[in-house]
Amino acid sequence: MYRKVIGKTPISKNRVRGEEIKKWLQEQKDLSCNFKHYVIIDDDSDMLPTQIEHFFQTSWEEGLTKEIVDKIINFFKNETINRTITEVN
Repeated sequence: MYRKVIGKTPISKNRVRGEEIKKWLQEQKDLSCNFKHYVIIDDDSDMLPTQIEHFFQTSWEEGLTKEIVDKIINFFKNETINRTITEVN
């Protein structure tokens, strides 16, 4: 049931997190990885519009809280439900 962390983005000079994440995801696709269901957990908020639904913001003071974890779990539960409904239809 547990998923593992498979990587992290480096810090680039331009410091636009959304761009860094987009580049990392594209590099993984070159390795035949398929990222349809993922989350972005970050304390920065400069995500690209296409990343917003996958983004869960933390704060540098508190880090990852139970509330955020619960939202992430619900996100993946909903992704599973939506995927199942799509596959049935």
